[in-house]
Amino acid sequence: MSVADPFVNRTSELNRMRNGLRPESDAQMYTVSGPSGFGKTALLEEFAVKCESEEIPVIWYEIGDPDTVQIFFQRLLETWEEEFPDSVIDRIKEELSPAAVRSIARTTSPIDPSGGIGSTAIGAILAKLFNSSEDITATIDPVSFLLDIIGSESKKHEQIAIIVDQYDVERLGEKRAERFDAIFREIARDLPENVTWYIGSSRHIPNEPENILRVAVGELDDSATERLVHKRGFSPEGDVIGEIYNRTRGHPFVIDKLLKLADNNGLENALNDSPLNEPELIQYLESSLLNQLSVEEEQLLRDSCVLRELRPHLLSEMTDRTSAEVRQLLSNLHQRAIVKRRVTATGETVFRCHDLQRDYIIENESAREKRRGHLKAAQAFLIHAGEFWNDTNKPASSEEKQTLSQYLEYMANFDYQLGQVSNHYGLDHCIEQVLSDIDDLERTLSINAIEEYYSSGLSDENNLDADTVLDAIQ
Repeated sequence: MSVADPFVNRTSELNRMRNGLRPESDAQMYTVSGPSGFGKTALLEEFAVKCESEEIPVIWYEIGDPDTVQIFFQRLLETWEEEFPDSVIDRIKEELSPAAVRSIARTTSPIDPSGGIGSTAIGAILAKLFNSSEDITATIDPVSFLLDIIGSESKKHEQIAIIVDQYDVERLGEKRAERFDAIFREIARDLPENVTWYIGSSRHIPNEPENILRVAVGELDDSATERLVHKRGFSPEGDVIGEIYNRTRGHPFVIDKLLKLADNNGLENALNDSPLNEPELIQYLESSLLNQLSVEEEQLLRDSCVLRELRPHLLSEMTDRTSAEVRQLLSNLHQRAIVKRRVTATGETVFRCHDLQRDYIIENESAREKRRGHLKAAQAFLIHAGEFWNDTNKPASSEEKQTLSQYLEYMANFDYQLGQVSNHYGLDHCIEQVLSDIDDLERTLSINAIEEYYSSGLSDENNLDADTVLDAIQ
């Protein structure tokens, strides 16, 4: 794992996190909290590197958008299975009869040629485990299920570190965040002593028990600012460091952006051309960096600003570009450190802009463009959900078959994107717009996917009212 810039002068925070790995530690969970752009992810990545160098297994999971409680557990357990093969599968076999496991796997994913369940079936089986259905007589509590798996695996290792990043309360919404808060408190109470959980969060967890400790990630002081400038290859003279610190207020993300601009213009020129106060400086830096992009690169960022995770096949659908063109543009942006790239537990490559970059682009988009972006995203998610729904309702025969968990994930994203605009423009009108310019087959599959999702109780965390959605497609 590579460490993202900026990471500098976080020795005390890093040592505090490492204390949680000691046998005598009473802490089972840490919230690594601070404002956006202050380097929480960089700190967590540095910590993960330290763990890996000491051969401590690390589970790294980023909360997506949206991440319902159900999807959170499914994705986290898929990630866990990737790190500890068969641990989730073995626990599933304890919960279900072999016949039930085979039945769910057969209808939701490819059969493993070796006779096993197959990794792509895990999400689908978990989706049914966490929701009562005709296959299972009772719904399984995901917290207990996860803790049982962690407990079994912890007996094989001296220490395990679990890192959950991108816990952004404002993005998730207070209601959903309260559910996550309660889940984290419950997990912290029952974690094995040799397992420590770290959360990269926009704020600490309210009413935390004594075994959840806080690590605050704040601004850099002037000496840390100097080290960051030198780390990036600059050797300024005079009071340039003080000038950088005063203008940026020690904000790591802003310092990093200023230094990226200085890569092309020189540090003194970048300072001479920059506004003096921090809010105007942020606007100036974001605008300047966008101006350095090609027209196609900038337009792709604008077209995708309603999404936190950038998936090439979805962006191809949203922007009328080929998947190859989208991948090349994202690769260019990644090389220039505009977007980050990661590979999910299921092997999918996704990209992500920093939240502050997205916020700047969104704030400078017109209401019409934002509405168009949400509707195009909702349409892309729905079309793919319809394809997944079609696959889950016919016998598995192809290695490219998708799983029920992917269908649920895409429908949750459809629900989220449509929920961002339906209050202002009317749900009936928005659904009509989404369904208006797709072909007959896609329309039929999309309507079937909507009916299944909103009528069968597959998720209790919708933004939209189920009955209202079902009425709108009649």
